[in-house]
Amino acid sequence: MAETLPLTVEPRRWLSRRLLVAENAGGLATVTLAHDALLQEWPALRDWLGADYLTLLQKGVDVWNTWRAKEPLITPNLSRANLAGADLQGADLHEANLDGANLAGANLQGADLLEANLDGANLRMANLRNARLRRADLKGAVLREANLIGADLSGADLGSLSWWTQISEMLI
Repeated sequence: MAETLPLTVEPRRWLSRRLLVAENAGGLATVTLAHDALLQEWPALRDWLGADYLTLLQKGVDVWNTWRAKEPLITPNLSRANLAGADLQGADLHEANLDGANLAGANLQGADLLEANLDGANLRMANLRNARLRRADLKGAVLREANLIGADLSGADLGSLSWWTQISEMLI
């Protein structure tokens, strides 16, 4: 499973209730959530896990990108994060869960959003110039007045054709 649970929780209690799974593979001990349904059905847990990622991102793109380089298999949960106006130029947000995030007016120029989940995200007036949005989920995203010049939308899920027409008008 992609989500890694910070060990500030009482892991033995969670392990005994089978909410966590502990493994030792090749000398690397990991503790993960037992099932994705925990994140889907337990909003407080989902928010708590996402809070650590948000704090890390708020430390700056250099800190974030260094962490992403060290932890390439983690899928950061930033769903419903308020990143309005944030400077995320060049941020490595590939495969990040930004479902419902507020990125209005954010600077995402040159950001890597490969396969990111931006379903329902507010990207109004965001700078996505030269952003990598290949295979990103953009269903329901608000892109009014967003700068998409040079953005790579190859294979992105754009939802309905009428929605794509709105984007096309912004690119012209």
